[in-house]
Amino acid sequence: MKYPIICKNQIQSTLLLITVMALFVVQLTATIVGSYIICALVILFNANTVQINRRHFEFILAGIFFCFLSAASFNHQVTPLFYLAMTPLLLWVASNFSSNSLAVIRSSLRNTFWIFSIFIFSGLILHWDEPEPLGAILPWTSTNGFPSYLIVLQIAYSLSYFLEFKRLPLSSCFITLIVAAFGLGRGSMIVGVAMILSSLFLNIAILKSSKDQWWAFRIFPIFIGAIYIFYIYNAGSILSMIDLWFENSKFSNGVLDEHRGRMLIDYLEMLESPLRLFFGASYEHTSINDVYGGNPHNSYIRVHSFYGLFGLLIVFVPLISLFISRKNRIQKFVFALFIIFALLRAVSEPIFFPSTLDFFYFVYFFLFFNFAKKNY
Repeated sequence: MKYPIICKNQIQSTLLLITVMALFVVQLTATIVGSYIICALVILFNANTVQINRRHFEFILAGIFFCFLSAASFNHQVTPLFYLAMTPLLLWVASNFSSNSLAVIRSSLRNTFWIFSIFIFSGLILHWDEPEPLGAILPWTSTNGFPSYLIVLQIAYSLSYFLEFKRLPLSSCFITLIVAAFGLGRGSMIVGVAMILSSLFLNIAILKSSKDQWWAFRIFPIFIGAIYIFYIYNAGSILSMIDLWFENSKFSNGVLDEHRGRMLIDYLEMLESPLRLFFGASYEHTSINDVYGGNPHNSYIRVHSFYGLFGLLIVFVPLISLFISRKNRIQKFVFALFIIFALLRAVSEPIFFPSTLDFFYFVYFFLFFNFAKKNY
C-alpha cells in the first residue's frame, strides 16, 4: 500500500502547487485572494491532520502582534492587514506540505516546475513575433514576472533534489536561465547564471557527483570544442545576434537599475524620523507612488513599509536560525547559498514579503530543518 499512498500524496501536492502558482501568476486581485482561499480550504479539509508546533504558534503570534503595530497605521489602507491575516495560512500549508516524504515533496516540485515551464514555452511560441514574447503571455503583468516566479520554484526543487540525491539538478537550472534570458531582466539572468554555475561547481568539487565529474572531464571538453568550432565558422552571425539581444535586454542600461535606485533613495529619505524607521513609511511624495504606480519593485521596501523593522526581522530570523543550527555543514552551506539567491532576486522584484510565494520561502526552511542531517 506504500506506493499508492505516495502516488496519491504526490498528485494532491502537485495539484495544490499548480493551483496556487497559477492563481498568483495571473496577478489579478481576485486570483491572488483566490490563492489564499485555496490554502484556507486545504487547512479546512485537512483539519484533523494539520499539526501546529507550539513554538511556531508562539512565533506567529509574536510576529502578528509586532507587525500589527505598523499595519495599523494604515499607510497602505487595509492591504497589510489582509496579508498579515493570510500569511499564517501559507505557513501552515507549507508545514503540511513539508511533512510529506522527501520523495513526494521533490516529485511534486518537479512536476510543478515542468508544467509551469511548458506553459511558459508554449506562450513564447504563440507570441514569438512580439517584441517581448514573454511579456505578451499576460500583457498586464511584468516581463520579469515569469522568470522570477520560476526562480523561486527552481530553488525549492533544487533543495529538495539535493536532499534526496546528494547533488543539484542542472537541466532545470538551464531551463530557468533560458526563461530568464527571454525575460530580458538583469536580476533574473544574474541569479540564473549564478544558480547553474554554483550547481555545477558544487556537484563536481564539493558533492563529488560521479555523473557530473564524468561529464566535466570527458564530455564537457568535447562539447566546448564543438561550440568553439561552430563559433569560428559563424562568428559574424553569432555576434550580431548577441548584440541584438543585449540591446533589447536591460543590460544595455548597465547592471544597476536607475529607476529602482531612485525608488530606494526616495523611500530611504522618508525614514527621517525614528517613528517611520521603526514602523515603516508610506509611498506618498515618492517616485514609487507618483511615477511607478505604488510598486516599489523591491520586496524589502515593501515589507518595511508594511510592517517596519519588525517585518524585516521576521524575514531574516529563519536564515539566522539556519546558520546557527547544528546541521551538516555542507547541507547548511548549500541551503544558505540558494536561499540567498532567492533573497537577491527579491531585491529588484516584489516576489516575497508579503506574497503568495512566501509559501516557497517557508518550504525552503521546513525542508532544511525537517530533512537536513545533524552535524554530530
